[in-house]
Amino acid sequence: MKSAREIAVAILASKPQRITIDAVQANGDVAFHVGVKECGLDKDICSSPAISRRFLVNFLGEMLVRENIGKFSEILCGLDPALQKKMVCAYNHTDFGMVIDHKMSMMTFQMHLSLVQEIMTEMFGQGPAKGDPQSGGTILDGFDASGPPSRPPDNEESSED
Repeated sequence: MKSAREIAVAILASKPQRITIDAVQANGDVAFHVGVKECGLDKDICSSPAISRRFLVNFLGEMLVRENIGKFSEILCGLDPALQKKMVCAYNHTDFGMVIDHKMSMMTFQMHLSLVQEIMTEMFGQGPAKGDPQSGGTILDGFDASGPPSRPPDNEESSED
């Protein structure tokens, strides 16, 4: 049985990007799904209790939203401003819901559209990071799941005089 860490590494290494948005509810809840294989998972992993841990579900859900922010932003930007205020601004996303179908082939997530607004606000507020390409690419570009993360070099210069 794999640990939550091993599952997260498998998901990151697979770089899942193909999602399908299933529904947008009047209260701002959004349902979307992704294939289990697309996430680098199999039936054994999907039957593991670790897959349904809140941390892992929230991590995978937010990663999928960020990787597909264009699809979700189309929903947000297509709303009438009055409806957006009522549907999005009046609520705050807290946690993702996630179920795996009985065939263990699809994972369906549910979240609130306010998360998309939060991510877009964060993205516009920060602008592109130094050295990031102006267009294209994903947040997983350059990720290496073959080993533990590398540590940045220690700064040998001290700011104290």
